[in-house]
Amino acid sequence: MSKERSTRRGFPPEAVRQLRRVASKNSVVDPADSKIGAVHATSLETMDHVFKNGTFPGYSGVERPARLVYKPGDLSVYPTPAVQSGVERIKALEEGVGRLILTPTEIKEAAIEYASDIARRHSLLTSLSLPFSDRENHARATQIFGVVDGIESETRMDPAVAHFQAKGKSREQIDEAIAAASSRKGFLVGFSSEIQSSRKVSFEPGEPGSSDIRIRPKEGTRVSAHLVVALEPLGDAEKDFVRDRLQRKNQ
Repeated sequence: MSKERSTRRGFPPEAVRQLRRVASKNSVVDPADSKIGAVHATSLETMDHVFKNGTFPGYSGVERPARLVYKPGDLSVYPTPAVQSGVERIKALEEGVGRLILTPTEIKEAAIEYASDIARRHSLLTSLSLPFSDRENHARATQIFGVVDGIESETRMDPAVAHFQAKGKSREQIDEAIAAASSRKGFLVGFSSEIQSSRKVSFEPGEPGSSDIRIRPKEGTRVSAHLVVALEPLGDAEKDFVRDRLQRKNQ
């Protein structure tokens, strides 16, 4: 039986137990740590899935730039200096466009910013019972929080709200979902530096013009929580979630 499955009924997969051990250490994701090879920014909703299943859901079907071929399970990550050689190997796939690994400080800053972005979007869509796989849902959620953050003009709020109203959501429901999502900060996940030599995943180019790359699991699989060596909840909701998960047994 695979390690990803429980050997006794009622007990979680070994990957989940491993994740709990990492989470119990109250670790900080430090891109300068040689044990960390990649930093992944994600949401509470994603980590809920990982704590239950021991794997990361990865790419959900949202449309991506045409020059990139995304496959189910792909994860976007920021590579650290610990995996420089592995990242160098994917440059040939990028048509001569160089990709520099960010400094540890830059990685942390970029990951925190993206974690907040995806955490709020996932929270909003979950509250409204809307799928993550719809590109327009994500675009409209981004508009809303752009207005909330003062980046977007107030005039951008109305069409975004209208999009969700057209899906049967009331203005009250939308406002409540925005308020709840606004406090979300997300998670930083530190993957082991051994990931570059793992036979279960490969490195692939990331978004054009950015400093991320993708981790691609073997066909038909997902990235396992076994690869997680550090987990950092960034907000109060995320910290409460981790405490709750650690207090539960055999779930």
